[in-house]
Amino acid sequence: MGCSADAETWHGLRVCDERLRDGYDRDAFGTGYRTLEDDIIAAMPSTMKFAGQVYTPYSCIAFDITPSGTAATDIEHIVALAEAHDSGITDDQRRAFAADLDNLTIADPTVNRSQKGARDAAEWMPARHGAWYAGQVIRVKLEYGLTIDPDERDALEALLAGGKAELNCVN
Repeated sequence: MGCSADAETWHGLRVCDERLRDGYDRDAFGTGYRTLEDDIIAAMPSTMKFAGQVYTPYSCIAFDITPSGTAATDIEHIVALAEAHDSGITDDQRRAFAADLDNLTIADPTVNRSQKGARDAAEWMPARHGAWYAGQVIRVKLEYGLTIDPDERDALEALLAGGKAELNCVN
């Protein structure tokens, strides 16, 4: 497992086999992201908020925004913590990665817990905004020097080819 020195690159990412959950410890990523829902919602574009509601990027399901700024959504890691582990995240990067707003979004709890979970793009694709999702995965993996496996590369390529990278559930 791992990348050879001459590994293929795709969009700047090294393509190679990944270690599949060997030694994975979710607790090593900390819990700092759990308080960021307000920040995630505030950072979402106006095309994802309307009349006191916020829409989830993966499915465009609307949730009421409470007076405190939160909604009854899950905080979702676009590149799952387990996937980051499999893709070569270092111990020093784990906590920053888990709380990185570029890697966080909101999701319908059913989609997050029952469908996406710790899956990568080869195992799960969003119903909406696939090109946006693929772009975020690439951006985050580049930022942390992570790898992708060949199946993930192929899935991301298909998502990129499938539409616009902008989020929009309102218009």
